Amino acid sequence: MLGIVLVSYNTTHLTMECLRSIAAANDAGPLAVVLIDNSDDDEERQALAQASAELSALPLRRHAMPRNIGFAAACNIGIAELLADPAIERVLLLNNDAALRPGALAALLRFADAHPEADMFGARMHRADHPDQVDSMGITLYASALASNRHTAEDTLLGPTGGLALYTRKLLETLQARHGYVFDERYFCYAEDTDVALRSILLGFEPAFFDHCVALHWGQASTGGGFSDFVLYHGIRNSIWTMAKGIPAGLLLVLSPLIVLLHGAIVVRHVLGGRARTTWRLYRDALAGLPKMLVSRRRIQASRTRTGRDVWRFINPTFYERRYVRHALRDLLPGRRRPA
Repeated sequence: MLGIVLVSYNTTHLTMECLRSIAAANDAGPLAVVLIDNSDDDEERQALAQASAELSALPLRRHAMPRNIGFAAACNIGIAELLADPAIERVLLLNNDAALRPGALAALLRFADAHPEADMFGARMHRADHPDQVDSMGITLYASALASNRHTAEDTLLGPTGGLALYTRKLLETLQARHGYVFDERYFCYAEDTDVALRSILLGFEPAFFDHCVALHWGQASTGGGFSDFVLYHGIRNSIWTMAKGIPAGLLLVLSPLIVLLHGAIVVRHVLGGRARTTWRLYRDALAGLPKMLVSRRRIQASRTRTGRDVWRFINPTFYERRYVRHALRDLLPGRRRPA
């Protein structure tokens, strides 16, 4: 039996579109759907409660949080509730601003059944505004220890993006038992899926990718869209924590010149781009959180079954996403800098 977790934050209309797409796409047998409502707006919360109650086509359990507890914590609540049911064999995380295509669930589960060697599965998501364009094909982790959406099948696959991720019960229960959590709630949001994928790799689990478009995705609907200060802060801070917790020491040493170069470039780009305060804050807070992350690192590294050489197989050997690097270099040219 399949369980699905959705997290909603002040985006009732998109959440309802997502739920309707699950109902329409459901040819995969019995489902259990858990909706975690993180809305901090009373009108949004009431609207979602009323609209979801009218959706009788889904076995839906909705939980309204007293405040926005973040994506990671909300996912943990949904996962724990689903795994309490022994009939649940796999859990699908789906962004609430994504809409499944007809037949997607059955096709994804058939793919998972055909790949028993894997325990985490991703699939194509295309852009909702341009359905012929790829939005994400999972996560690729570059040699600079910064992850990004995977856009081609040639890019190395680390694991599925949290926007569309299918996990086995075995993987989720093992993460909880070995590390004390599935998603790291200290992240709040962003890069928590990279952390889960990397820690799963360390434990010997394998990713697999279903190369068919199963959903259309708007992207960053809950955080306003675009590359905001919020995205910059959480994305880079959490990536530093993931690197500190997950990358084996020998591999971290080998990659250190590229890591230093990357973060130096991030500082220069965003300070010159008018985001000096956010840049200062994210590195200050990343460093302040490192002692606790290093405590987690000891537990994570003690439980790993793969060597640094083994982990390298799951890392993209290039410095970083070429398109992003080109844009960053362009922004540094005199006369091309744009204020934040």
